[in-house]
Amino acid sequence: MSWSWEAAWDSINDGFSRVAADLRECNPTLWWNCGHSENETFPFSAYASFNRSGVAGEEDLVLSISFKQADRQLHFTSDITRGDGEILADGPASSASLGADIDSIRCWIAERVGEGLAFIEGERVLLERELC
Repeated sequence: MSWSWEAAWDSINDGFSRVAADLRECNPTLWWNCGHSENETFPFSAYASFNRSGVAGEEDLVLSISFKQADRQLHFTSDITRGDGEILADGPASSASLGADIDSIRCWIAERVGEGLAFIEGERVLLERELC
């Protein structure tokens, strides 16, 4: 079943890129990387990793937007964590039945991606405190 993960990734990548560009204005040495993955349990999971001192691969902060499939449901979560996994901010979370038609699920995914990105945008003070 195709739920249009490419469209979700395009939106998330654009959102992560905007956040990184804004953070680089207050910290020109900022290193960041983003990506996404998929497996049977997590049909889509996206992240952006940041390091305030510019050290590639060492994460000070991670932004996450994930979709997990379990019990005939698709579960959405989003959060901001430190590189060691400590959760600094929980974002929106919700679930949808996989019994719905594909168009309804696609719409639900697009809405959740928008909510996740709005949550991240709304945490600018936290992001700047941690990374600038």
